[in-house]
Amino acid sequence: MDKRALQIAAKVGLLLVIIGFFLPISCGKNGFEISDTLRSSGKLFSADRTASILLYVLFVSALLGVVLLLINKHFIGLDWTLFAVSSGSGLFAVSLVSKYSEFSSIQVGGYLIVLGYLVTGICLLFATYKTIRSSSRLGDGHDTST
Repeated sequence: MDKRALQIAAKVGLLLVIIGFFLPISCGKNGFEISDTLRSSGKLFSADRTASILLYVLFVSALLGVVLLLINKHFIGLDWTLFAVSSGSGLFAVSLVSKYSEFSSIQVGGYLIVLGYLVTGICLLFATYKTIRSSSRLGDGHDTST
């Protein structure tokens, strides 16, 4: 696969994250419902409200990653940034809500989100490797057209 195909496959991984967010993630609730439950905790500055915001950051950054497929043709750094923001906010939100027993069981949406992150991460690693490899070949004077 060439670098562009790997970047597109990484966007498919982010699309899996978005789809997983709409499916039941835990306790029969999707990502938006979990976020609403956490936001209604009552305290303005609480871990629950922070986790609620982070869940929306997860969704929006994954959505931006897919939308930018139409704009972002060659710069892989933006893909890495959005992947890091989305997965980082998701991991931090999970660590904040892990204290609740009602969110301890993971359902299909949660598994799809994890699968999407794995696909995205692996594809971005290979795309980055191909980028570095092709730039080093260009510097050596080798022809990369084959």
